[in-house]
Amino acid sequence: MRILVAYRDIPGRRAFACGASVVRAIRRLGHDAQPYAKVYERNEYLLPPWPIETANLLLLMECCDNDPLYYELGSLRCLRSYWEFDTETHQAESAEWIKFNRLDSLFMANKRLVGKFNAQYLPYAFDEELMIPDASEAKTGAAIIGTAFEERKQFASRAGVPIISDVFGKDYIAAIGKLLVHVHNMDSGGNGLIVCRPWETMGLGTCLLTQRTPEIEEFFADGVHCVMYDDVDDARGKLSALLADPDRARQIGSQGRVEILKRHTYVHRMQSLLPRAFMVAPR
Repeated sequence: MRILVAYRDIPGRRAFACGASVVRAIRRLGHDAQPYAKVYERNEYLLPPWPIETANLLLLMECCDNDPLYYELGSLRCLRSYWEFDTETHQAESAEWIKFNRLDSLFMANKRLVGKFNAQYLPYAFDEELMIPDASEAKTGAAIIGTAFEERKQFASRAGVPIISDVFGKDYIAAIGKLLVHVHNMDSGGNGLIVCRPWETMGLGTCLLTQRTPEIEEFFADGVHCVMYDDVDDARGKLSALLADPDRARQIGSQGRVEILKRHTYVHRMQSLLPRAFMVAPR
């Protein structure tokens, strides 16, 4: 199969950068996957070596219809699918974008919007080829890695944990990989989206301390693959216990990595997406 993966690559924006991860995963499954992407930091275009009209499937990954690069995709007659990561704050725009691209199938990482958009649930994943833990690095301490928005700063202050912001690429991987405990805190919107950091934290073998949500509990066992907290006081107590028992924290981190590599890599996601993308009525 020839599969064209359209995405835009913006440094530091994981929802965009994972288009390249998807290309690698599809190739590992034996298909001829090629990028159709704009790399914004270099103003560079990544295009396939074959004519785009020979593609069997167009897989859209957070690219935009107002970039001239993507206009010619509108003329393709192949099947079309889209893996959407976060429509929560841009629902109207996402609806127009989905309509614009005349999709045959739609997948969403946000479970609570699946019904509204007639989509199928497909959460984030871990790129085991890109994100390789440093086995020589001793895991110590705890931190929150991410944007220091006001709600998160208040949580961090009450939980007694620092925030590490503005780390990208290899620095981001190293920052998570060297922690004994990564405390994950999202905003209180509760939109059902498991963002990239829980998958990546466990995939890197670091113990994850995260909010308890139905979406997290669907995939992971509390105290086995990660540790879940109910509120900031609960988080503070569980963090203290983990730091006081580093062997347990390391064991949970190791078990989380095993679970991620067993079920939650991009290869696993493409094994799920591709059959469903092709199971549509003929045009």
